[in-house]
Amino acid sequence: MSSFEVPRSGIFISYRRSTDPHAAARLRDGAVTRFGKDRVFFDVGLAPGLDYVDAIEEALKSCTVLFAVIGPRWVDATDEHGKRRLDDPTDLVVREIATALRNDVQVVPVLLDGTVMPTSGDLPTKLRPLVRRNAATVKHDTFESDLAKLLTQLKPFLRGRERSAAQSRGAMQEHPAETSVRQETELVPGSAAFRSTIPDGPPARRELLLRLTGWAEQLAQNQLVAPATFYGKTRTTLLLRIDGKSGLVTVYNDAKSAYLQLSRSVFERFAPGSISVVESLIKSRIGQGTTTRDVSPELLDALTQAYREAATKRTLDVGFTDPPKDVWRGEKVSEIAAEPDLVVDHERDFSPPDAR
Repeated sequence: MSSFEVPRSGIFISYRRSTDPHAAARLRDGAVTRFGKDRVFFDVGLAPGLDYVDAIEEALKSCTVLFAVIGPRWVDATDEHGKRRLDDPTDLVVREIATALRNDVQVVPVLLDGTVMPTSGDLPTKLRPLVRRNAATVKHDTFESDLAKLLTQLKPFLRGRERSAAQSRGAMQEHPAETSVRQETELVPGSAAFRSTIPDGPPARRELLLRLTGWAEQLAQNQLVAPATFYGKTRTTLLLRIDGKSGLVTVYNDAKSAYLQLSRSVFERFAPGSISVVESLIKSRIGQGTTTRDVSPELLDALTQAYREAATKRTLDVGFTDPPKDVWRGEKVSEIAAEPDLVVDHERDFSPPDAR
């Protein structure tokens, strides 16, 4: 936030600046991407001259979730006099968590990179209820997928609290249909959110979804698609878009099954040369909304070639001469890595230098 705004039914990120600023910033970025800038309170970016304590306490009155970011040095962090910060009742982190616990905010301990949950003996009296809160774990190597899973699990809680607030303001009575659509559907850039919804079982369904997601991520890595996750009322879909809105195929994950859906109109527009090959593999004519659950490596190879054809056509249409990247560089679809690589960069904003 560039200036102080109270997030409504949002997320408050509490962290120790001296130990865990970068992980907290990544949490902030993920939450902002998912829920919007006005739903996340993060101390960086507060306007100079603002009463820091007042701003924090005001934000905690409206937030419904607090992330307590706990890294390896969180328990033992000390001030300039060598005193343990958790033993200082005026410490901002202590104040934030204690206020949230007292106000019935859903406090989620977020444990970084194998950090163990503090025991009650590690904590001052007013923070001891924290040990009874179910913790989430995020690791550097799997940060994006771990965070996506956490945010997905919190989404129904945040949505429910937002609905209650809207009812009290009369918003739902004024525009009931519009409000319902906003609450029940959501489009999130990337594939991490879709990956986080993949169930533990049955094994065959999980394997198919992981394989399709890995394939989609390889297409994205080679700049052939711009994936996005769409949360519907009863199912989640991974959109593999090639022009900002259209895709040759869409990956579906609903309550009972997983499958691919193909779009004939998009094939005819972007990859007409691939239609006959794909139809021979699915043993059916591609219609508008044709689905298949039988996804062989050969089919994914053919669909990859279709996306390459589409990329080449779009390159020629806009007058560029550089060819699209080769997707597999000689690799087979079955050899796609299960987990995507992640590179994140963050900039620091103004904030009180010694407050944390």
